[in-house]
Amino acid sequence: MNKEERQHILLHHKLAFSLWDIIERYFILIAPIGICFVAFSMFIGGIRFGHIYQNNFLNSFFLTAITLLCLGLWLTIFIFKRIESERTFKVINIPNHACESIIEKIIYQLGWTIISKDSTEIVAITKISYFSWGELVTILFEKDQLLINTRARGRQPFTINRDKVNYKKILENLPQ
Repeated sequence: MNKEERQHILLHHKLAFSLWDIIERYFILIAPIGICFVAFSMFIGGIRFGHIYQNNFLNSFFLTAITLLCLGLWLTIFIFKRIESERTFKVINIPNHACESIIEKIIYQLGWTIISKDSTEIVAITKISYFSWGELVTILFEKDQLLINTRARGRQPFTINRDKVNYKKILENLPQ
């Protein structure tokens, strides 16, 4: 992590946004937005050709269009929130004495692998699970704070709540 990225994280508590993020993470949003587009097309076609007005207001054509629209919107919002959640660093206030060695011990207890370490940060990889190919856990040390981020690694755009699980594991193992 370079100096500008670290400064951005400390200021905004989020990873910097890059073009590669759009390609790697946000590209998956094309599918649910496509579902919404199909639903809107059904509405427009149904109104234009009269399918929506046949028999009664709640016919199968109308219900299919509404269902697709709701599904597409829900998936779009869910995926976007998951990706944004995994960009965010969670802040833990700690006393001065709880530092790098304690965090390193916690990482080894959890069975994670440290891939880089220095006096200001530790980056580790978690084990593979059913819903993830492993997560990249970044822990930054800043004065009396720990900034923790856990996100999917590789070509997986997001995980299903693994960031919350990893964050909780670290919190449970921190000395009080």
